[in-house]
Amino acid sequence: MHRSLRGFVTLLLVVTLLTSNWSDSLSLAASTNALTVTIVSPSSGISTAQTNLTITGTGFQPNATVTVGANALRSVSVIGATRIIGVVPAGLACGFYDLTVTNPGGESATRPNAFRVVCPTPSLVASVPTGGLSDVPKS
Repeated sequence: MHRSLRGFVTLLLVVTLLTSNWSDSLSLAASTNALTVTIVSPSSGISTAQTNLTITGTGFQPNATVTVGANALRSVSVIGATRIIGVVPAGLACGFYDLTVTNPGGESATRPNAFRVVCPTPSLVASVPTGGLSDVPKS
């Protein structure tokens, strides 16, 4: 078994038939590229804005789909077998989400808690009269 740099596993099977008068050999090579999700960048985004994602892994096929929880990424583009880009929509509930890549044949890979949606912290705005108490009407 041989593992190449791109994550492909190649199996080479050689069958040799020998007889007293002849020899014949058959060579069969098969490659598989397991579907994996290894890196999601960035790993978080704010709930009120969409977030551009880059997903790194192996085995991505053209027309793969990506979900964050049950939410489909928008504008998904498979750059190659190891990279996908897409957009997380705004408006997701705050919390951690699994990210799943699904190839057209149905094979899928999930990275648990790969993306966190953060809610913005509410800010308190105080209003103070500029003239002080002397501007308050007297009764």
